[in-house]
Amino acid sequence: MPVQGLLGARLKWSGTLASENDANAFAAAELYGRSPATSADALFVYLDAGVGGGMVAQGELLRGHRGYAGEIGHIHLGEQGFDRLTVVQGSFESYVGREAVLARFRHHGGEGTRLEDLIEALAAHAPAALQTISEWGWWLGRGLASLISTLDPERIVLGGPLAALYAYAEPEVLDSVKKTSRGAVRAAHRRSVLARARCLRHRRSDDVAPRAAVDRRAHRLWRE
Repeated sequence: MPVQGLLGARLKWSGTLASENDANAFAAAELYGRSPATSADALFVYLDAGVGGGMVAQGELLRGHRGYAGEIGHIHLGEQGFDRLTVVQGSFESYVGREAVLARFRHHGGEGTRLEDLIEALAAHAPAALQTISEWGWWLGRGLASLISTLDPERIVLGGPLAALYAYAEPEVLDSVKKTSRGAVRAAHRRSVLARARCLRHRRSDDVAPRAAVDRRAHRLWRE
């Protein structure tokens, strides 16, 4: 289906029009909606049903040979996560994606099928929610540790609906980064890795994709 052509006709838009996945749109909005100098070498992690990544080096989005760079949700962390329907079992997103964290919540005795149910239970300090967020934070940190070792980002920025959970899981995330990066990161480099991990921030993502799509300054991201 020629989505771009149909969208251009509907909007009566004659200029350049490009489509983008949510993770790259998130990275574009952050890069071109703010000062690029603050995100010249960064990893943007979009947390929702899956886990997507926008990888930025020297202010440019890395796309890879076929344009599929950033599929960080498929990196392998274990044998089997909590989301049995994930395409790649044991993948990053099978441990920390939306369905994975909600399945974990129910496994520990929590009630609810929505992310809002988990957040409400966290605010009420429900034991099932606290156990869930502790485990979720550990696996999030483990995945980020692998990405830090591979990409050496200056900053990591979390976005998407599940980024709201980071405020409840920060100690577990940082502890996991510290403990699971030892084998991959030189001891002399470990301290700076933890400093980068503390740069984690979550962004409200309600308007991330629309803002990136209409921001003309982002046209460099879609160069052929």
